[in-house]
This record gives sequence, structure tokens and C-alpha cells, in this order.
Amino acid sequence: MTGSSEVNLTAGSGISVSGTSPDFSISNTNRGSSQKIFKNVEVTGQSTLVSDSNNDTLTFAEGSGIDITTTAGTDTITISSTGSSVAFSAVTAGTNTNALLIGTGGSLGVTGAGTITLKKGQTKIFVPTALITEKSQVLVTPDTIISGGVAVTKKEPGKGFTVEIAAPENKDVTVDWLLVN
Repeated sequence: MTGSSEVNLTAGSGISVSGTSPDFSISNTNRGSSQKIFKNVEVTGQSTLVSDSNNDTLTFAEGSGIDITTTAGTDTITISSTGSSVAFSAVTAGTNTNALLIGTGGSLGVTGAGTITLKKGQTKIFVPTALITEKSQVLVTPDTIISGGVAVTKKEPGKGFTVEIAAPENKDVTVDWLLVN
């Protein structure tokens, strides 16, 4: 090749150019403004929130009976209840009462919850809890498909309840339960 050619590069906004021809280095020096930190935020049944610009802000708003607090040092958002119509607390089998109250006219009291395991071949198990009454509802859900149904077959107020499966399984079956009074 005869003669020489010169290449000149000019950096635009947020771009740097270093080096000389033919060994140039081109870098993005303003990465924060060239990215959208969040693009879409979806909540089932609601409109999708879409970032309008690179420095857009997502805002959480408190609702009735709801308090929202932030902890900047740990990047934590805490959403908690403040009213009497909705109250949440941890549910511990056999010890917690009125753990979940819903509504102002009536209430649903979740008084216990837990997990039991029927060992391979076992068809029934007794779950001790002093919180069960004659009117208690016990919801049971196996964690796997079983060959027959699962049911609460006996309630003993103040003592506990019996969970049974229709047929023995050739594997352990874990069942979650929820006690409602």
C-alpha cells in the first residue's frame, strides 16, 4: 500500500477514545445513564409498569392498613399491616391463636399449621394439637401425587386429629396442614 491514511475518532456523550491510530480503545464511560435499571414491573391483574427513562423511579404507595418502610443500608422494603382488619403473624403448630384475621364483620382464625410425613407403607398418622375443636376445619395437601385421596378422618377436641391416605404408597408422603377455627 502506498501513502498513508489518518483516522480521527471523536468521542460522543458518555464515550471515551484513547490511543493512536491504528490502536484505538473506545469505552462507555457513563454506563448508568445508558441502562434502564428496571424495564417492566408486573402485578397480576394490574397494568404493567414500564420504565420511561434511564433514571425513572419505581414508587411504592401505602394503602389502607398497610405501612411501607425502607432500609437503605440493606436495600430492604418492608410491607406490614397497621390496621385491625388485616393482621399477620407467624403460624406455629399448636401454639399460635388468631394468627390471621380477615375482615371487620367476621374473622377467620388460623390457629395452627404444620407438615407431617407418612412413611412408606403408612396410611394414617395422628397429629397432636390442643387447638383443635369440634368445629375446626383442617385443610390437608399432599406434596406429591398419590394413588388415592387424603383426608382428616377423626378430630379429637383438645388433643389432635388423624390424617389418612386411601392406600399405602411405596414412598414417603409429606402432607401440609392448616387448622382454621
